Amino acid sequence: MVMKNFLFFALFLSVIFGQQRATTDDEEIVILNEDGTWQYQTGETGKKKDEETAKDEKENGIWITLYENGQKNSEGAYRGGKKDGQWIEWYTTGEKKSEGNYTDGKKDGKWTEWNKEWQKSEGMYTDGKKDGKWTYWELYDNGLKFKEEPYNYEKGDWTWISLYVTGQKKSGGTFKDGKKVGEWTVWYTTGEKKSGGTYRDGKKEGPWTEWYKSGQKKSGGDYTDGVKEGIWISLYEVGEKKSDEIYTDGEEVGKWTFWSPNGKESSELSFKSGRKWDGIYTKWYSNGQKWSERTYKDGKTVGLGTIWYETGQKMEEGIYEDGGKDSLWTFWFVNGKKKSERTYKDGKVHGKMNIWYETGQKMIEGNFKDEKEEGIFTRWYENGKKESKGMYRNGEQEGEWTYYNKDGRIKEVKDYLRVIKEY
Repeated sequence: MVMKNFLFFALFLSVIFGQQRATTDDEEIVILNEDGTWQYQTGETGKKKDEETAKDEKENGIWITLYENGQKNSEGAYRGGKKDGQWIEWYTTGEKKSEGNYTDGKKDGKWTEWNKEWQKSEGMYTDGKKDGKWTYWELYDNGLKFKEEPYNYEKGDWTWISLYVTGQKKSGGTFKDGKKVGEWTVWYTTGEKKSGGTYRDGKKEGPWTEWYKSGQKKSGGDYTDGVKEGIWISLYEVGEKKSDEIYTDGEEVGKWTFWSPNGKESSELSFKSGRKWDGIYTKWYSNGQKWSERTYKDGKTVGLGTIWYETGQKMEEGIYEDGGKDSLWTFWFVNGKKKSERTYKDGKVHGKMNIWYETGQKMIEGNFKDEKEEGIFTRWYENGKKESKGMYRNGEQEGEWTYYNKDGRIKEVKDYLRVIKEY
């Protein structure tokens, strides 16, 4: 390891500190090596005067330490080997790091500290521990503080107040034994209350409430040991109920109900332990018309699923199996005419498919295999005349395809070659 030297300027003030050590009129430069040896040099000549081991020697007097770049690191006094009186520390860049008083080697009285998180903090130390109110400032142009913390570190108790850049309170509450306790409140930047409730032993406990900026209640319910418990109610800003939610040990359970802003029920959803959807899930349009309905089991959709248009006409209907569409599904236009029929397997289009124009005329007839076209496909114009007919293999056209004009006459014949193997 490369030996690092720290330079200390030592002015041994025997008169002030009652030391017996003799001093010269010349300033002494003291080099402290990592092995504990001291090298004394005169400031005038820079020549070595003597060398001794000083591991057990107690520092006394004024000490100035330097970084390797020559920038001052710290400055203060020692008495009997302990820091005593005013001390200042700097960063390598020359900016102040801390400034305050030591008594018998411990921080005592008013201290000011600077760092990159809050830029500046100021408060009192007692017997080496923060005590009383501490104030923190962000590096804003207006110099406003952003939080205050009254400390009692002997007990681990203090009051916390954080501020927005405008000086408006952001949050406030109390710590006891280093943990949040009692009433805590959070405010909007404009001063209105945002949320509030009680902490016990560092965890949310009992009723908690959230508000809109207007003052209207947004949501409310109980916490137990830091997690939501029981019924929680959410509201729209106009005051209408938005949802009823049920929690057990912080997990969604039971039937949840949701409402539209006009007060009409918009959906219902059931949970079972483990945050899995379970039971019938129903949604409504704002006019009260049912929008969709499906059944969940262990978090997966099963059985019949249906979606309606706002008019009440069915939009689609079919069977779910293990979370995916399965078997025949039917889709309709808003006028009630059939739009398409598709067969599914494991959530993928697989099997026969038919598509119709909104007039009721068939548009396409064919088959799918794992969501790819397979077998004969026929397409018709809206006037009922055949448009094309040919074969698909693994999603690609194959063999002879015939194309027709709208009047039914053959337009062209194409042969699509599919290379199976090259020689």
